[in-house]
Order: sequence, then structure tokens, then C-alpha cells
Amino acid sequence: MFGCLLKFGLGYSLTVSVLEVTLVSRLHIGGTPEQQARLGVLLMKHADVFAVCDEDLGYSDRVKHEIHLTDDTPVSQPYRRIPPTQFEEVKEHISGLLRKGVIQGSSSSFASPIVLVRKADGSLRLCVDYRRLNSKTKRDAFPLPPIDESLDALGGAQVFSTIDLASGYHQVAVHERDRPKTAFTTPFGLYEYCRMPFGLCNAPATFQRLMQASMSDLVFQIVLIYLDDLLVYSSTFQEHLVRLETVFKRLRETGLKVKIEKCHFLQAEVRFLGHQVSARGVSTDPDKISAVQEWPVPSTLKELRSFLGFCSYYRRFIQGFSQIAGPLHDVVNVCLRETTPSKGAQVFKSSWSSQCQTAFESLKHKLTSAPTLGYADFTLPFVIETDASNLGLGAVLYQHQKGKKTVIAYASRRLRGAEKNDQNYSSMKLELLALKWAVTEKFRSYLLGSKFTIITDNNPLCHLVEKCFIDPLCFQCGVKHS
Repeated sequence: MFGCLLKFGLGYSLTVSVLEVTLVSRLHIGGTPEQQARLGVLLMKHADVFAVCDEDLGYSDRVKHEIHLTDDTPVSQPYRRIPPTQFEEVKEHISGLLRKGVIQGSSSSFASPIVLVRKADGSLRLCVDYRRLNSKTKRDAFPLPPIDESLDALGGAQVFSTIDLASGYHQVAVHERDRPKTAFTTPFGLYEYCRMPFGLCNAPATFQRLMQASMSDLVFQIVLIYLDDLLVYSSTFQEHLVRLETVFKRLRETGLKVKIEKCHFLQAEVRFLGHQVSARGVSTDPDKISAVQEWPVPSTLKELRSFLGFCSYYRRFIQGFSQIAGPLHDVVNVCLRETTPSKGAQVFKSSWSSQCQTAFESLKHKLTSAPTLGYADFTLPFVIETDASNLGLGAVLYQHQKGKKTVIAYASRRLRGAEKNDQNYSSMKLELLALKWAVTEKFRSYLLGSKFTIITDNNPLCHLVEKCFIDPLCFQCGVKHS
């Protein structure tokens, strides 16, 4: 391979291969010129970890994807016709998967149909409809890390780098005995996956298990991992280089490769799992939130549930979320009780009220003006403010950091069942319920082993707590018997 002299500035230069020049030209790097130069040297040292083209995939059999079925009857579905105008695209896509070693020809008794999807850039994505296969697959319960818990680990970090694997699933081996179960039918024959495909119900669990096996001792210490998205964080530049090198070495040992175009190094703030993270804290992703401003008023139950699902993802940023969204959830519940789609559509139109419109607009406003939430500092005491009314329960968790009130999270929920009955639940009982829920459920993971102060405006409750010295284990009894 030919070499050339690459100059970084500040006197740094290095003779590198054409491959390495290609990598550097596609980098997204922050920091000072000197820091960029030192990072460049590190990246070239580990150039083999980066994929240089779409067909340059890694391969890992450290954890193989397995498919355990509830019975041995093969899942065989007929071929679904595709438009002749898309034949060549499909043929080229299949040829590419064959060249990469992702698939191979098959003589399996299993067969799932393909589905063609247009991506945002106009290119074709070939998917396999594995719903029938998934319906008889035993579920793998390996967990994905809670996003809130992951983000809480970033407290004190000043430097961030995001790493995205190149077609992550296609770098993971499928167990040899289970490859025939992945077979799919096309106009050009039957094929099966040698690498893990999208659409299998246990694929996320397999991938997370692989990443955990590779970096279990590094997670929440120097790196966050959610499937094929990695976030390396540190408090200093020098520490960051060490941590990046550690992660690169683990990726090499595991056999995984990184897509350089999607990586961002030495950033003061980055986007990760739908959030923007920085030294200041966590905020909503501007790109995702900008779409909310133009979100049209829902005209169907499906559209409303999509909107509520999006908003719920960011509910920790919205004070009183459950109460605001209450009228919209009421519409969903009414529609779901209908037995036919046509009747449900009629009910949706008749149920959409001025309250629903107000709730819809309020959620849009709250999302587009959401605050930046701080990171919890477990060396400091916490403060919890609770509130309760016939609309629901609310709580806010915060700390005083460097002389400022720093909100960690908002929480809320609606009243359930007997809680809505005024005869069962007085105002003091509701306040006690809110306190019990906030301390022993919603914010329990923050408060265990920490000092905290409770703030409430309910005087009878203050008297009860002061007199009885209620601890969290007594809250349930207090709510039931006071």
C-alpha cells in the first residue's frame, strides 16, 4: 500500500497509508489543533478498527445468535411478488449481502417473505418479515440498559466521543444450526443469514449481550453502550485518549468495526439516544424536537398514540406531564374499548375536545422549551418536592449544586382506581401517596443511601411526618390506614 506524508499542524506529521488518509478525511473531530493531532495519531494506530467501505464488515462469533423455537414445525410462507421495476435493485442488494458474507444460498424448509422499504435517502432496504418466526421463538430476556440510568453516569464529564458500529447486526454470527431458520424467499431463490439480520425478536438481546461480554468492566466507568451506539466520556483530554484506546482495543479483540462517518470525537456536547449531553447536563435532541413544532393535530387513534409515545420518551423533562396529557390518554382509552376500527374512528372524532386541543398544544410547547436537566451528584443531599390533586401526582427531584438549584428529573402519574374517590382519599392522603410514590418508587434509586429533604405545602402531612418520623417502609401503611 502506498504511503504519503500527512501534516496535522503544530509540527505534527506522520507517514501514513492511503487507507489511513481516507479515514482521517472522514473524521468529525473537536478540540484544539494540538488535541486533534494527538487524536489523529491514536486513530491511525487503530486504523484497522474502522471500516473503509460498506463491504468492510467486522465479524464476531464471541456471542452467536441462537433461535430456540417452541416447536419444531418449520415456518414456511410463500414468496411475495415485488414490482418488476425493483428487480435489479433487489438483485444488487442480495449480491452485496453475498459478497459481504452476510447471507448464503439455502435449502432450508423455513421460508420468510421479504419486504422492501425506501430509506430517507431514496435507497432500497430489503427487510424480512419474521413475524411468524418470532411468534414461536422463545424470548431472550437479556436487558437493554435503562436510558435514564445511562445518562446519569455522565456527571462530571467534560469530553465526549460517540462511536457507531458499521452495520452492527451484520457483524454478529448466527449459530450454524439456526441459520436455516432465517431463510427468506426472493425472486432469485432461497437464502439464509450467516450474520444476524434485522427483524428477529431476540436480535437486540444478542447484540447487547455481545457488547456486555466485550466491555462489562468498562460500562458506566468510561463508556455507555446501547446496542451499536457507544459513548466514551471523561473529565480531561488526556484521560479521554486513554479511554478511547481502551475501547478500540476491546472492539478489535471482539472483531467489531466502526463506521467512521458516524463517529464524533473530542466534543463538548454530543447527541446520544435522542438526547443532547454536555458538561451542563442532558437536554432533548434539537433535531427530533424541531419536528414537534410542525406536528399536525392527530386525526386518527394511531396518530395520537404516535404523538403520545414521542412525548412520553421525554416526560422526565416536562413538569406535570401526566396531568397535561390526561385528556389525550382518555381519548385513547375510549377508542380502545371499541370493537371495530370504523366505530373507533367515529369515537375518536367525537371525543376530540377543546381540552384535547389544549393538551396537544401544551405538550408541543413544553417539549420545544424543555429545560436542561442536571446530573445527580451522589455526594450531595437531594431535595424532593411533591404535589397531589384530583388530577394526579407530581414530583421534582433536584439538588443545590454550586449554589444553584439543579433539577435532576420531573415525574408525574395520574390517579388510579380507588385513588380517584374523594371519600377514600382526602387531600392529606393524596399528598402522602405522592410522597410515598416519589420516595419509594420513582426516585428510589437516587435516594437509597443518600440524605434528602422533602418539601410539601400540606401542613397536616408535615405534622404527621414530624410527629411519627415516618420512614419509606411505613408509607404504604400510612396511605392505607391514616
